[in-house]
Amino acid sequence: MRYLTLKVLISGLLSAPLLAETIDFSCAGTCDQTVLCEVLSEHDVAEFTVEIVRLNGEHLQKGKLNDYMEYEFTPPKESYNVILSDKKQSTVTISGQNINIPCKCKCPPIT
Repeated sequence: MRYLTLKVLISGLLSAPLLAETIDFSCAGTCDQTVLCEVLSEHDVAEFTVEIVRLNGEHLQKGKLNDYMEYEFTPPKESYNVILSDKKQSTVTISGQNINIPCKCKCPPIT
């Protein structure tokens, strides 16, 4: 019993750094027909870069997050990926196919 408890404790301690490095990155369409991406992280905003890349690897756009840990862009007409990179070379990729941009008809009128 002690061996099993010790084994579970050690495996939990070893996996904790991996979980701590996970970056929460998401993108969603806006009523302005743009894409707004957001990072939830305790890292410094300067550590991140966002790239918009065609599926063939061609880079379309590259930029930094704003002070609110956001990046907004007009989506290209062709298929693309959004890639978030940090200075530690960790990356998170979101396919443009998974980003839903709402129809203007479903957005509240601008007054």
